Amino acid sequence: MPLGPVFRHEMLAAGRKRRYFWVRVLVGVGMLLLLAMGYLSVYEQTRFQQGYNAVDGAGRMSISGAAMLSSTFYVMFAWATMLGVLLITPAIVAGAIATERERRTIEYLFATDLSNAEIVLDKIVARLLVVAKLVLATLPVLAIFRLLGGVPGALLLTHFAMLASTATLTAAIALTVGVWCERARDAVPRAIGAVFAWIVALPMAFFISSLLMFRQTPWADWFNTSVLMPTIQAMAAVHPLMMLFQSSGVLGSVLGIDLDRWAIARMVLLHFVAATVLLGVCVAMVRKVHLRAAAKPGVRLKATTGSAASRSPYENRPMLWKEMFAASVRKSGTKKWVARLGVAVLLIAAGSPFAVMLYGVITGEWRVDFETYMGVATGIVTTCGSILVLLIGSRAAGLVTYEHERDTLVSLLSTPLDSTAIVSAKTWGNLYAYRWPLIGLALIPLLGAMIEIQALLSTLGVITSLALLSWAATAIGLAVSMRMKNSIKAIAATMFVLLAIGVFYSLLGFTFAAVGGWSDNDFAIFVAPPLAPFLIAFPMLVGAESSGPPDEVVASYALGLGFYAVIGFFVTVSNKRQFDRINGRSPEAVPLPVSANHQPLASQANSC
Repeated sequence: MPLGPVFRHEMLAAGRKRRYFWVRVLVGVGMLLLLAMGYLSVYEQTRFQQGYNAVDGAGRMSISGAAMLSSTFYVMFAWATMLGVLLITPAIVAGAIATERERRTIEYLFATDLSNAEIVLDKIVARLLVVAKLVLATLPVLAIFRLLGGVPGALLLTHFAMLASTATLTAAIALTVGVWCERARDAVPRAIGAVFAWIVALPMAFFISSLLMFRQTPWADWFNTSVLMPTIQAMAAVHPLMMLFQSSGVLGSVLGIDLDRWAIARMVLLHFVAATVLLGVCVAMVRKVHLRAAAKPGVRLKATTGSAASRSPYENRPMLWKEMFAASVRKSGTKKWVARLGVAVLLIAAGSPFAVMLYGVITGEWRVDFETYMGVATGIVTTCGSILVLLIGSRAAGLVTYEHERDTLVSLLSTPLDSTAIVSAKTWGNLYAYRWPLIGLALIPLLGAMIEIQALLSTLGVITSLALLSWAATAIGLAVSMRMKNSIKAIAATMFVLLAIGVFYSLLGFTFAAVGGWSDNDFAIFVAPPLAPFLIAFPMLVGAESSGPPDEVVASYALGLGFYAVIGFFVTVSNKRQFDRINGRSPEAVPLPVSANHQPLASQANSC
């Protein structure tokens, strides 16, 4: 029966992990910070816009100001919890099956009398309860602002219902992705990518529909009316952020005025139905996928098909060859088609707006100005680039922990390779693994050169920003990976550090800068530089503007690039110096260097 021994084991293991305790503490502290930020923003807003109507003469907030604070904090609370569920749930659930496969313990589960349904349901319910504990950590702060009034109780109930259904569907997506992954460090970023594709599919389809509305041809009207609009309506019915827009008062002037309980109930029901279907797929395939992979192991690809001379650049860099080429494994037919389908979905999502605009330019039916093109490209490149930097950091977080988990770190430390060669190879190998997504993002602003030649400068700026951000993310991921022995812990810690540096610091600093009345120069120097989306978007926004940007914005961009360049350089140098010490190998104990034919120099001297 479900909720059996696997569920008890998962709950006991989760209760003994200290990281979940600290995550709950961080969630509570984050909610308190949101409440403080909401109070400061409402206090200053009511003070300067309404005089002393909402703030009395003693500087205390009136009843109307307290109600406004409650509404403001609810909007912040709703968005923070929903985005947190969408981001944290895949990280917690994706490795449930992949970890068992990676540790070779899934065979013991299959050898018992447990059915596939018991294994899958026990694991997903246990992981969902861990997510529920994180949501429950927000209840004390929720009780504080509930005392202020201004938030209907029905609105809170519908929001928690949306959280529950969204977490269930997100967990089902992550677990389905994890069933086909052999390593937890691969399952987590792929699951986050699948959830991200689900979220961005609706705005992409809506944008394509809005472009086709300007066309007056019969085929465009038919395609938009018969295909795109029904698709958009179906996606909007299960899109949690769209419902959150309506329920949080963003589309209306009063909190909850656009609340449609029947639409939310329909979305919750559809979420559970879709989750049930995906879990059925997991139950049917969890045993078949693993046994098929065990019976037909992958065939290693050849590093090169050229002559021996063509391999000479890697003969003296065996670690670089290992990180770039040696781990390439021929995928099975199913994995190939799944990978191709995922790439096709991403290409359609990112390339459809440009294809539609390019078709309109070629046919001469409308003229796309440079600012419009760069505006669309900025949104896509900024969003995808920010997610890509997180994925690069998460992959780097598993580079050393994976050696621990496979028990190959001892073999690596016994080689003649020093720490500089190992860390450098892992850094370049991690960047090499994401070469095609990085090149694809750089091509998007480059297409604007067909309209205006100044897009070349924007492309150069985007390449510089992505290169420095990727380097810093890789260095931070390696630094975390060297100090941990579990890939899931390392990935979670790395993503938190990257978000704290690249997003949270600037958001928190923006609030205090606005309340403190900082000047533009102070804001440009102390708040904006670490913001990663700003560094990616700035070159494209500047290219789209006819007039030059303000000097303080240019200074902020330059400081941001310098900040991440310094992080990448110093953290990489620290990784090279600390690798041997952390892994218990003194530099003096490194074996003698080898010659080009991979023979120790000392042995060659003795043989002579």
